[in-house]
Amino acid sequence: MPIFASETGATLPFPILTALILVPLVGSLLTLVSSQRRPEITKLIALLSSVLTGALGLWMLASFNTGEASYQFASKHQWISSWGIGWHVGVDGISLFLVVLTGILFPLVIVGCDPHHDEKRYLAWILLLEAGVMGSFLSLDLFLFFLFFEIVLVPMYFLIGGWGY
Repeated sequence: MPIFASETGATLPFPILTALILVPLVGSLLTLVSSQRRPEITKLIALLSSVLTGALGLWMLASFNTGEASYQFASKHQWISSWGIGWHVGVDGISLFLVVLTGILFPLVIVGCDPHHDEKRYLAWILLLEAGVMGSFLSLDLFLFFLFFEIVLVPMYFLIGGWGY
């Protein structure tokens, strides 16, 4: 069974950092394809994916090795090796708390906010924003950071323009 970590960092039997990015992304897509007639199902899908992301962040916090100064739970896969572009994510002591804070705040946003129209699209944008924020905090590759930072800007534009917050 593969172990996803740096040489000295903490290990888990699956790529938790990739899951922290993909869970809200998949949740966003699921909210878009859910039925318009059942808005409570849409909100439940969004809340469950956001809570699962928060739980993964808390699990990572509990598994974090505070005695190591290197990046932990790292995952690296080359995309364009001649340019040095790839999927390289990892977490250190500072980004760990930003990830946990993001994982705690987004379920509160979903529970506490009542959009005045089109709740389905609102929740999809919120989850896409969560995936982008997680990716921005976890990326160790400059191109990947730029990609996630741009992903954050798109839902922010539509959330501010469409709902005003």
